[in-house]
Amino acid sequence: MAVFAINDRTEEFRQIVAAAQRRQAAKPGKQRLLDTAQQQAANSNAQPRRSEFARGAAEIGRGISATMAKLEKLAQLAKKKTLFDDRPVEINELTFVIKQDLSSLNEKIRNLQELSRRLHPKPDQEGENNKNILLLLQGKLGDVGANFKDVLEIRTKNIQASRSRTENFVSSVGQHAHASLQQSASPLYGTPSRGTPAPGQQDLISLNPMGDQQMQLQMLEEGQNTYVQQRGQAIEAIESTINELGSIFGQLAAMVSEQSEMIQRIDANT
Repeated sequence: MAVFAINDRTEEFRQIVAAAQRRQAAKPGKQRLLDTAQQQAANSNAQPRRSEFARGAAEIGRGISATMAKLEKLAQLAKKKTLFDDRPVEINELTFVIKQDLSSLNEKIRNLQELSRRLHPKPDQEGENNKNILLLLQGKLGDVGANFKDVLEIRTKNIQASRSRTENFVSSVGQHAHASLQQSASPLYGTPSRGTPAPGQQDLISLNPMGDQQMQLQMLEEGQNTYVQQRGQAIEAIESTINELGSIFGQLAAMVSEQSEMIQRIDANT
């Protein structure tokens, strides 16, 4: 039976390992730079885009909060019922600004939705989180829009009530003025004639109460017509704004429905 000799090569193996370690230690900078470059290459595209989505969502959130503050101020002004407290110019300006804010925020949410689709063409956890954020923003914007619509409807009712009170007041004053004029024109209420004075003896100032009353009545009626016309225009502007809100609500509802369907598909596949 042949006996094979066994050579102990442990020391040789240790020398090879030590040599490899020395070669590796001789270029630590290059290895670290390579690892860093690889890491940066892997994150260079994803990180800025993730930050872009986060910045966009934060900007929309701040915009919604600012619009809510404007809406609270508009609600306080719109609820005032007395004519002397009414500030139509400020109300109209706030209404216009809030309407523009809602339209702009709706567009920003739609753009953010498109960004999320580009970043996550396939379902993943981060894409699902983005969809939940979009749903939250859409819900908040929808609530602001609904509250805005309620405030506009309150404003419309107050305008109609104020216009009705003004019309009743002017009508009552007009009827009283007409009755006074008729009484003044009647012979029973006429001033007895004391004879016609000579041309040189006429009064320097001739008073004409009937003419003054007629002029005041005419000015009152003209003022009423102007007021009613302005109120009518205000109501038409509010109705137009409510119609525009309906379009924004429709777009929000479509986006919410689409997001919900996508989330349901993701849940079904997991």
